[in-house]
Amino acid sequence: MFSIAQTVARAFAVWLLVVLPAFWADAVSAQPADGPNSERPLSRLWAAPGSMLPAEVIAHRGSSMERPEHTLAAYQLAIEQGADYLEPDLRLTRDGILIALHDTTLNRTTDVADRPEFAGRARLDGRNQPAWYPEDFMLEEIKSLRTKQGTKGRSAEYDGRESIPTFSEVVALARRYQEQTGRPVGLVPELRGSIAEFVREVRTLKLDQPDSDLKLYLQSFSLDDLQAARAELALPAAWLVTKWPAAETLPKLRKEITGLGANKQLILAADGAEQVARAQAAGLQVIAWTFADDNFDRQSFESAADELRTALNRGVDAFFTDSPASGRNAVR
Repeated sequence: MFSIAQTVARAFAVWLLVVLPAFWADAVSAQPADGPNSERPLSRLWAAPGSMLPAEVIAHRGSSMERPEHTLAAYQLAIEQGADYLEPDLRLTRDGILIALHDTTLNRTTDVADRPEFAGRARLDGRNQPAWYPEDFMLEEIKSLRTKQGTKGRSAEYDGRESIPTFSEVVALARRYQEQTGRPVGLVPELRGSIAEFVREVRTLKLDQPDSDLKLYLQSFSLDDLQAARAELALPAAWLVTKWPAAETLPKLRKEITGLGANKQLILAADGAEQVARAQAAGLQVIAWTFADDNFDRQSFESAADELRTALNRGVDAFFTDSPASGRNAVR
């Protein structure tokens, strides 16, 4: 039998010889995700898949549970709440400017339907209902619209205060925060076509430079869009999926992308941990979407925190959340 002192000494020796070197190798020698933004402070999305570093928090459309989504106020609050990344969905205006907007139309998140000057700009959508599309508006007109909370059950307190920001304004916000605080904040833009315009904007904003000050990680449901963007920009990218790719396709996918953005139901399924490990073993990071304090599986989990904790325990490298404050608390 070992004495208490001997047991402690043996445990410390194991930690020195096994655990510490493994962590150091994982954190230091692991190659970051592809791209010019590679000289970074240690963080999960810039280390090898399955790293021991804390999972990273991606603010889904900003702090979109507490502020109207895709507004500078939502992004600012997300940064203050500890988000590692901001997620702007990107759409194109009539004059070719990238704006932060999720939907194909302006209906849900702006006051466009209440603006008589734009009544004649409506087109009928697939349900034969009037819809206003951003590509029919010049940026100046887009800027005249006021944003509103687009999700039922969330506070409308901040409706009418903000305009839709451009992608360059979101970049400027992140840069300003970094300069003021020294804490890195990255961007995870979702590509929805308009790849040539996106590439041009990235180059204009010098986000493709080896010494770029902002981490940039691409995402899209369109593998074609990611391939087109990565043919021009050596940036990491996650393909958003609602079902796991076949295991035999993972090595080929790793040549085209650096991660999988998996619907959280895939992560939480019975084989979730196995699928995450399989993807990471193939060199792909796994990012889960989307968590929120007011939107979780109440039949399977006692709370949103319990749901997120389960996903984290299954090894995801990062996650999208409408509730960055809760996300940050989960990975402390």
